[in-house]
Amino acid sequence: MITFSVMIVHDLLYLLLRWFSKKPYLLCCRLWHILLKIIFPLTGVRVTIKGRDHIPQTGAYIIASTHQSMLDIPLMLLSVPPGFAFYAKRGLTKIPVIGWNLKGMDSFLINRKNPRQALKDLAKSKKKVIEGRPLLIFPEGTRSSDGRVASFKRGAFSIAVQTGTPVIPCLISGAYDVVRKGQFWVRPGKVTITFGQAISVEKVSKDKEKEASVAVMTATKNTINQLLK
Repeated sequence: MITFSVMIVHDLLYLLLRWFSKKPYLLCCRLWHILLKIIFPLTGVRVTIKGRDHIPQTGAYIIASTHQSMLDIPLMLLSVPPGFAFYAKRGLTKIPVIGWNLKGMDSFLINRKNPRQALKDLAKSKKKVIEGRPLLIFPEGTRSSDGRVASFKRGAFSIAVQTGTPVIPCLISGAYDVVRKGQFWVRPGKVTITFGQAISVEKVSKDKEKEASVAVMTATKNTINQLLK
């Protein structure tokens, strides 16, 4: 109930202020960045952020994060400078309030059952990165079913090697116990978000893209495994 009430407050502020903003999506993210500092303590969720100094203050970068719960994007909105782009399931737009916010933040709404559309979404996100906008990806592709880190998918790493954009590995710990997959109830608990050092990525030609993206994906997974220890 607290979360829903704050979402309504956010949307009212956004509707009032968006006409004065040159980048409405940035305004939407900034409002969430502020309000989430209120929401998490009220719901009993204690958030600890480590390695935030690894995130560049300017320019594009790609955060490759583990995916534990439906709280992961709000956790990123709290932890990362406002304005990054991210992917969300198109079906979520049908949910009142949540759908409005996803559109307001200019997220990429994907249909997993339509591979052709997924390729178009990758092309759109590549364009955003080239324009200098940070991007959040969840290489596992879906939320963890048991809290463990699953295998990574190469797809989104292709954007990094196509554009020469650094990748920042990110480990989310504890979010699975706060909101488990298939559930919506938020339990009090501790969540730790740890950012690893940025992985430098060299822009490569089309014929080397697959090999290079696999190498970046492997380096990212290895860093996250180190963060787990």
